[in-house]
Amino acid sequence: MHDGANARTWVCFEVEQDLPGTPDKPVLKSGSAITSQAEGLVFETLHPVVSLLKKRDPIHFYTWGDPDCCLPQGRDARPT
Repeated sequence: MHDGANARTWVCFEVEQDLPGTPDKPVLKSGSAITSQAEGLVFETLHPVVSLLKKRDPIHFYTWGDPDCCLPQGRDARPT
């Protein structure tokens, strides 16, 4: 069933200082709209964000040894 979402993605928040919250008082409630500074894109939280911690700013992806971590030109993510 279609839930009305255009797409889902991971979003990385970078904070200057920790923003602690609790399950009953999250930093961002489910359904909060957030606008990116760089592109003006709007994201909506799917789940509550209980807290934002500076130590969690970076997101590390495993690239299987490929420093560029990209698909060859003309390919997409679907297997052939």
